[in-house]
Amino acid sequence: MNPITRTLIFGALVVAALPAAANERHWAYTYETATLPKGVTEIEPWTTVKLQKKDYFARIENRLEFEMGLHDKLQLAAYINTRGTFALNSAGTDYAKSFEFRGVSLELKGKLLDAVADPIGLGLYFELTGMPHEAEFEFKLLLDKRVGNFHFAFNAVYEQEMEGEYENGELETEHTGKFEFDLGLGYFITPNFSLGLELRNTNLIEGYKEFTHSTLFAGLTAAYSTEKFWLVFSVLPQIAAFKGATHGPQNLAQHERVETRLLLGFHL
Repeated sequence: MNPITRTLIFGALVVAALPAAANERHWAYTYETATLPKGVTEIEPWTTVKLQKKDYFARIENRLEFEMGLHDKLQLAAYINTRGTFALNSAGTDYAKSFEFRGVSLELKGKLLDAVADPIGLGLYFELTGMPHEAEFEFKLLLDKRVGNFHFAFNAVYEQEMEGEYENGELETEHTGKFEFDLGLGYFITPNFSLGLELRNTNLIEGYKEFTHSTLFAGLTAAYSTEKFWLVFSVLPQIAAFKGATHGPQNLAQHERVETRLLLGFHL
């Protein structure tokens, strides 16, 4: 049994065994403005599977998130990040495996306006990640709204990556900026089950000045919640690279052909 199949089976078994849940999400990549009530805690395992570049490639990224409501409109979260990669080597003669610890992250999310009570939901999100020789920070502007059974969310995201390496006794630093725009559109089939469409546009700027690529992903997302747990599953294929295409209309140097993500959450 290959690593991807094992991971998906494990995720399904974990979902079936979970005892309790709360602050549900409805898209796998697009954030909503909802926050945990004060004093409520939640744990969220994430699994993202990225498949196929020019040659065979599979990457499994895992995040374990712990969330806590500091106030009814403010929450704090911490993550542990890992990833494993299984791919054809550069010579194209054999498969190589690797496993990496990708540091820890801290998140602060605040809700300014409510998606139901106010004309539109408005929130702010900040995340800081630290790992050996590398640091990242991410800022999101969150918008969402629910009207009847329809709901939508939009995120404008800026991410900055800083990677340092010593060469000849001096620290050399590389900076990469990423702008991302995420859009989720959904409909509640029942009060507990919704189906949606999700779009992601990622844009990379190297060294603060060179705009190198822009890529669009789009696909379907399903969300289900009960009093005990919630889960979200998405499949987002790469639709097109507006800039930086490497293979036909797609960019298979920085991105994969398809990404899938499973999120689940439950109360502690």
